[in-house]
Amino acid sequence: MFMLIVFYIALAVTIATILIVGIRGFQELMAPIKAAKRDAELAQKNAGK
Repeated sequence: MFMLIVFYIALAVTIATILIVGIRGFQELMAPIKAAKRDAELAQKNAGK
């Protein structure tokens, strides 16, 4: 029974780590895209003046 509890704790920690790393990686990938969109919008606003 004790080994089963240890196994489930290890599994939960592993899943949490993968999720955190995945979210961080996704945010880093999205940051340049968001910045490019923001720059494009600013350029359009400036061109519209």
